Amino acid sequence: MDATPATPPVPAGTAAKPTKTTYALRGQEKELANHVGHRVQIAGALLPPLAAKLPSRTAATADGTRTLQVASVKMIGMDCTAPKPPQ
Repeated sequence: MDATPATPPVPAGTAAKPTKTTYALRGQEKELANHVGHRVQIAGALLPPLAAKLPSRTAATADGTRTLQVASVKMIGMDCTAPKPPQ
């Protein structure tokens, strides 16, 4: 699953270059299963990076992956397409 944070952090004095982050969702599995293919808003807490807990060889594979402990799921659309920008 790819996601974009609501407000991506940009270090001061650097150009904003989008990076792809993959989020592994943990918790609320039954609720998440009800929304496969839907556009959802998920609230929760980011857990420490997985790479910090793995041996160095495996950590490179986990780089760019964050785990989110899901607290709530809210459906905001019937399909997963991006909303069209206002004209």
